[in-house]
Amino acid sequence: TNSLIITRLTTISGYKKDYVTTTGINGNVQPLSPTKTNLFDGVMGKTNSIYVDGAIDIKEGDKLRDINTQDIYKVKNGGVTRRTMGAIDYKQVIVVLIS
Repeated sequence: TNSLIITRLTTISGYKKDYVTTTGINGNVQPLSPTKTNLFDGVMGKTNSIYVDGAIDIKEGDKLRDINTQDIYKVKNGGVTRRTMGAIDYKQVIVVLIS
């Protein structure tokens, strides 16, 4: 289990935007591919899947920072899927490791 901080792009004042911490979560980070790939605009990274509680507010474009390793992940467009298995409610979040 990884401890992660969720940050979201928010308007600070006028036209200024910055990433602001929304909450801290515990999740299970699992790699989807073992090698780095070209993600966008020449940025290289690894694709991962994170499983979190279904009540967690996480959206496309959010960034997650692992507290222990300082790795930064970005949620892909269309990467948040809510799932249930019996009474268990969780979200599968597809993220890319950007640094």
